[in-house]
Amino acid sequence: LCLVAFLLIGNAFSYAQHQTSSHDLKGNGEVFFYEDFDWGNPDDPKGYTLPDGYYLEDPDDVGLNWHWIPNDSIVAEWTSEPPFQSTSKENGHLALELNRYNNYLEDADRLVVNNSIVFPTFDCSDKTSVILRFEHHFMNAGNGTNEILISNDAGVHWATFDCSYGLTHKQRPEDAAPGQAVTYEANISEVAAGASEVIIKIHWGDTKLYFWVIDDFSLSEAYDNDL
Repeated sequence: LCLVAFLLIGNAFSYAQHQTSSHDLKGNGEVFFYEDFDWGNPDDPKGYTLPDGYYLEDPDDVGLNWHWIPNDSIVAEWTSEPPFQSTSKENGHLALELNRYNNYLEDADRLVVNNSIVFPTFDCSDKTSVILRFEHHFMNAGNGTNEILISNDAGVHWATFDCSYGLTHKQRPEDAAPGQAVTYEANISEVAAGASEVIIKIHWGDTKLYFWVIDDFSLSEAYDNDL
């Protein structure tokens, strides 16, 4: 029934952070997908290799793509960010550093981000609940669009989960200290549970500066009686 409703409503679906359901979820809390972004590869000219099944979207063809970076300081004209303190920080993490592209440019010449990374398709047909989690840290120039997009019908319709916490210029999630990891969690069961082809993408748009770093992404079933 949830899947049918999603297909009918389509793009009208929009979720805030920590989304929950009104009924008890079933499951044992088991993580069935985990990504620590251990993608570093010294034999690759760009320093990392994108694993099979992942792909990048750059609809405006501006080259502001997600990439792997080692756990190092994010230093540019407007930032001196310390290393990201995620759980698996030793092997690097997923990042999009807008300062890397827009460093020392006048505002009129800076490129606006509108870029996504898409995960391999997930089969959640045997899952009665799906909880999405990841660790992250970000700063936007103005009101950036930090979001997770999820489809269960080959990308015809997308549910949107807001990861921005409603923050404005230069604010950090939950007033976290520089480099501190903050855990984002969303109940995506209404879109993903019971679906055989679930597409998940991380999208950042509508801003020109600063950074978004992500690590330790997981999908799990909810614990019994968890809301």
